Amino acid sequence: MTVTAICREKATLSALGQYLQSRVSFRGVLDIEAALGACAGSDTVILYPQGFLATAVQRLLRKLISNHTISLVTLMCDDAETDWLSSRLLSSESRLVVLPAQVLPSALLAIIQASVLLPCSSCGPIS
Repeated sequence: MTVTAICREKATLSALGQYLQSRVSFRGVLDIEAALGACAGSDTVILYPQGFLATAVQRLLRKLISNHTISLVTLMCDDAETDWLSSRLLSSESRLVVLPAQVLPSALLAIIQASVLLPCSSCGPIS
């Protein structure tokens, strides 16, 4: 599984990366303008919108959600920070999950793994 995290804060990105790198393929991105290209080939994307312009975050979210190679987009923010999200986007898109920014990396990984269908190596081919 490949996880890309987009965050303006180096410390948050570093802490998340330290935990995830030993468990999944991880990429960290500090620049929202470069984020879409960096997300190519990702199974899931984690976005911390704090510090980015709301319009840039909205535009990126739309593009990420419309990319069918990305199984899950996780938006890490507090309730007060989601006012700019359209209710249509939140209610109609099951590939978007909104979580509190304070979720621990271990809990975040568990949520991602539970939300993304992972291939079962012991199941064999489906006939």
